[in-house]
Amino acid sequence: MPTSLPFYTDYVKIEQSSSNTDNKRVKTAFEHAITYFGKTSADLWLTYLNYLKQRQSLDFMTISRIHSRALHTLETMIVLIFQIFTWTNQNGLQSSSVNTAADDYASKLLHTIRLLESIEKRLATLELFTYVVKKKKPSKRNFYLSKIKWWIKTAFYDLDYLQDELRVLLQHQSIESTTDEEIHRGSPASRPMKPLIITRDLSQSKVFSAGYPSMSTMTIDEFYESFSQRGLRVWVWILIVT
Repeated sequence: MPTSLPFYTDYVKIEQSSSNTDNKRVKTAFEHAITYFGKTSADLWLTYLNYLKQRQSLDFMTISRIHSRALHTLETMIVLIFQIFTWTNQNGLQSSSVNTAADDYASKLLHTIRLLESIEKRLATLELFTYVVKKKKPSKRNFYLSKIKWWIKTAFYDLDYLQDELRVLLQHQSIESTTDEEIHRGSPASRPMKPLIITRDLSQSKVFSAGYPSMSTMTIDEFYESFSQRGLRVWVWILIVT
């Protein structure tokens, strides 16, 4: 692998600015690097991607972004003839991507599946034709280009799936944050209840206790004691006997 080629110094700049938004710097470095191979050659990105595989200092997201740029470059080089979607950041996933209509997503998914099926049929036909005519370079070129298209489209199909998974995770995270805030907020303070008076008025409750007609207000001994004080014990005895 030609790691000593001068275009690697330009790709170091691309690597360092991959986390920033300095697109001019990346574009300038890419223009300097692509002059060493030619504008219609895919060897530039293939060599650089092989170089990235041996780098342990890069994180997964940085390598993914560089691979995404490589796929878009293949589209520019007329290797990939169909349209490729663009990656969005997390803010885009939370705002514009969430508002995507379901029918648009279904039509896009159906188009992707049909395109993969057509590429697979073409690959099967070209593979048989390549075995029959092994010396013709155009047939080999069409065969390998179809394989590249199939793998690129499969990769973007998986990226679409990962994008949907990321959208679901972000929505779940936002729901959990709102529920945590509601839990820590606590329940509002309740108002004290007003006392319930069963009797008609407050003075009646003071005289007749709780106000229930069947509830006794004195004991039996107290009842007879009140009669004895009034001198009516004889009359009570007569009433009991009769």
